[in-house]
Amino acid sequence: MNIKIKEKDYKVEFTFNSFKYLDEFDISTIEEMQTKPFKIIGVTEQLLFGALNNNPKVVVTLDVVDEYLEEVLENGDISELLNTLMELLQESNFFKNLQKKQVEK
Repeated sequence: MNIKIKEKDYKVEFTFNSFKYLDEFDISTIEEMQTKPFKIIGVTEQLLFGALNNNPKVVVTLDVVDEYLEEVLENGDISELLNTLMELLQESNFFKNLQKKQVEK
């Protein structure tokens, strides 16, 4: 998946480098969105920040992520973006390998 921010195309995917940006991400926050709907902004921000930082040679700042999210909130559907990010996360090799190891235990 690609997105355009300030006339620049960015690849959105989860790689080993992405997960270094997600080390503080608490997956249980996703469940909290049922009772705290505004958590969608923070969860989407964290996932997008990791997904945009998929290449160690290209660093995307949180300001760039927030600028894009503000645009999505004004003109788009943040829940659609979150669903897409969750699908990309689940399809990533790193995440699949983590899932396999948990099933083996």
